[in-house]
Amino acid sequence: MGNIIKDFCKRYDILPLNTPVLLNFKLDGTYKRIGGDNHTVTLSCSNRSVSLTTKKVIIEEGWSFKTNIQSSAAGNATLEISVDGTINTRILFRFLESKDVFKKDRYDLLMDELKYVAPEVNNSPPHAEYSDNYCMGASERGLSELLGDTTNFYAVERITHKHKNSVGFSGKSAVDRGKKFQSLGYTEKNHHFKGWKIIHAKKDLIYNAKDDSEAETQYSNVKYDIVDFNATGKNTLTTLFDNDINNKEIGYHIYYFTVTDGFHTLLLIIDTLTDPCNPKYEIWDQHGLTSSHGLLADIAEGIRRQTSWTFANSCLNRYKTKKTKYYDSTDTYLWKIKQK
Repeated sequence: MGNIIKDFCKRYDILPLNTPVLLNFKLDGTYKRIGGDNHTVTLSCSNRSVSLTTKKVIIEEGWSFKTNIQSSAAGNATLEISVDGTINTRILFRFLESKDVFKKDRYDLLMDELKYVAPEVNNSPPHAEYSDNYCMGASERGLSELLGDTTNFYAVERITHKHKNSVGFSGKSAVDRGKKFQSLGYTEKNHHFKGWKIIHAKKDLIYNAKDDSEAETQYSNVKYDIVDFNATGKNTLTTLFDNDINNKEIGYHIYYFTVTDGFHTLLLIIDTLTDPCNPKYEIWDQHGLTSSHGLLADIAEGIRRQTSWTFANSCLNRYKTKKTKYYDSTDTYLWKIKQK
């Protein structure tokens, strides 16, 4: 009799409430096209809060089978799988509903708003609402939809572009707004990362340009390589996110964050729901999805690229406005967003 093989990773040990999650299995052995034996596989769970879409299959060795599992209550549940009447496998699942892990319906609301804002910002010329640097506005509009709060977050009606509240950014930075969200109870954790190294030789290519045209050319050449960090910094940043999502149910993790000490504001999304065994990340700003997205293992490099681009942009801005060259902060602040 073949054994049951789990075709999923350890991240499936912790699952969200009221969400069907597909589990894939296989009966060990080699499929015999002619003369294979049938085996009866049954799946059961004594926890009455748990439902399974597949409870019995008749299969041969080497065949795959699957079931959706879902629970309406938090807690532990053991799935038992029997082959020909004998219990072959027991799998313990833990069902959670963490405030800082979002389900797909909330994530879809966030995405819908970000994808609405980006074309408005990218229009030439844009509506007056979007004419200035709109990174803070785009991020907060996304969060207002994600959290269902159009009172405490910057929020704007579509089509009419009328403001839904009096929230504004005059005299405020993204760091101020992140602290405000924290005071309102909308953040699970906050992080301050300082592990960047400025490559001054590349920065000076912008500052030492003979005119604006050359400065812009040098900016294009170095914008993704003007800051760096060593392996220790990269590992520290990666570990930060690993610690945030480990021991959590699969779902979406959302961060409001700012790079170069408030010069640019973005949203970071970590997706452990679509493919839990291969989590991915995305970084969005007012223009839409940035070039920083991909496997979670590459998240530190993605944030480095955004930090480098922003720092180079700030250098170009300071060159053109003839402001001081010496404000060289690369501090990164992140607030992990949660529901109340």
